[in-house]
Amino acid sequence: MHPNGRCVWSSGESTYTKTDEGMPYIIKVIQSVHEERVMEKFFKRSHCFFESVIASITDGLLVTDEKLRVIKANTSFYQLFQLEEESLEKATY
Repeated sequence: MHPNGRCVWSSGESTYTKTDEGMPYIIKVIQSVHEERVMEKFFKRSHCFFESVIASITDGLLVTDEKLRVIKANTSFYQLFQLEEESLEKATY
């Protein structure tokens, strides 16, 4: 819980150890991973949005990277060229 009352994501580790005199104690390290979790959620939503946009385009669409490796193709592309999805996996043009 953040001091302002807002819930935040955190990660922690605990280590059980003893002093030189044999007295047991626990060392606890806690760090905030809130920003990472917020960004992860944003990217998941963005990816879903991207997928729905690609799927809704009625023209054939092929997305490649800078080396022309196939990243994504929509259903219309596969239908237009009468291809199976597996035929384009890791293909380079």
